[in-house]
Amino acid sequence: MDQTNFGKLTSLHFHAWSRGLKTGMYYLRSRAAADAIKFTVDTTMLKEKINIADDGDDNTKMSQMVSSLTNREECMACGS
Repeated sequence: MDQTNFGKLTSLHFHAWSRGLKTGMYYLRSRAAADAIKFTVDTTMLKEKINIADDGDDNTKMSQMVSSLTNREECMACGS
């Protein structure tokens, strides 16, 4: 952590303590990555994938789930 002061240290330690961390000294001694990986997400590709995932019929999906509950002989998910 660069340019620490009393307020930042106190805030860091109390936040770490409230989250259940054992010690905050590791985070104070380690430096941030100099060249962090920079990437972007193509939002048009993301929207296309979401639209493809939403194309299924909800009634068909529901009937498949219900039939798997009534046909316990064929259900392999739980192993019973």
